[in-house]
Amino acid sequence: MFGRGALAVLLFSPALLLGQLSNNSVTVTASQSANSTADQAVFTISVQASVSTTLDTVVGSLAGVGITAANLTGFTTQTAVVATNHGQPGTVLVWNFQLTAPLAKMSQTIAALTALEQTLPQNQSGLSLSFSLSGTQASAPAACNAATLIPVARTQAQAIASGAGLTAGAIRAMTTQTGGSVCSLTATFALGLLFGQDQHTITITASRSTNLQPDQALIALTVNSPLTSGQDDINAALSKAGITGATFTGVTSTQAVGVGVNASQSVLQWSYTLTAPIANASSTVALLLATQQSGLGLTFFVEGLQVSQALQNAQSCPESGLVSDANAAAQTLASAAGVSVGPILSIAGPGTAGTPGVVFASLYVGVFSELLTPAPNNCSLTIQYQMLP
Repeated sequence: MFGRGALAVLLFSPALLLGQLSNNSVTVTASQSANSTADQAVFTISVQASVSTTLDTVVGSLAGVGITAANLTGFTTQTAVVATNHGQPGTVLVWNFQLTAPLAKMSQTIAALTALEQTLPQNQSGLSLSFSLSGTQASAPAACNAATLIPVARTQAQAIASGAGLTAGAIRAMTTQTGGSVCSLTATFALGLLFGQDQHTITITASRSTNLQPDQALIALTVNSPLTSGQDDINAALSKAGITGATFTGVTSTQAVGVGVNASQSVLQWSYTLTAPIANASSTVALLLATQQSGLGLTFFVEGLQVSQALQNAQSCPESGLVSDANAAAQTLASAAGVSVGPILSIAGPGTAGTPGVVFASLYVGVFSELLTPAPNNCSLTIQYQMLP
């Protein structure tokens, strides 16, 4: 134990930002940037098509440059001059894709896209293309070797312990993760020379990206109605128009401007969200446009893409691969720390507490859906091992 004077030094020491002293131990987190070298060029491609043109047709026209439905990042509606509408403005669909190519072949990719940009409008398909080079990226994340952070963690721990006149001794616990973009290690060191009698652990969270491809479009609907209308009236009007499955999200009052001076009036604005399979995007937009023109007072816009619940439920995590990753990471950490890996104490998914001495599995499928930019989906598993001297 140490006196109040030493405790005051610890409480106000900047080194405490890196760790903490508790239960005769000091815990620190060491991290390093895991920067990868960019080796790919990233292109953003937009294809303008009539509302009646399906995604399959659009993708088929881009096959020559290596684009498939998996490259889709989103779509939206836009008002443009349409050749099939006698040169008059009309609504078109704009399909957005992302294409990556090796930097060494960037000039060839630009040449291929430029040629397609010039020839696509000439084949009577009603399609037009534009593209831009949006940046670069690494084809693979940088490897993280958390074992190299053990000396860094020990240095940090010793700096904190020294403020109390103590020594950072044996490692009591280590926690890290695999498969992520952050390379970090949280380590707990005993304050003194003894290894201690309590249980010492190595905790590894292993994760792998499953890259589920979004299969749904999320569309926001707004319906204006008189103040005397109720939700049942709006639901019935949408159903009559053939719009089913829309989810009510709220209602507000607003001012709708009509024809003539001071012709504004208060109306109710009903908000809904609608999900539709991406494969049916063109027919869904056509239905919404027809409803819009029928006088219902409907407006809509495409918010983005998402992975359906059905696809999430069908996803299976590579259990054996995650366990293998965790075992390898634990062995690497233990070897670098001069200790050994003992038996598994618990296996759990994120948010599920492991029970010491009981082995149970709770795999977790986490789907992160970022609008217009689908993000990888992750399977992860946390395994806690006993650490042996």
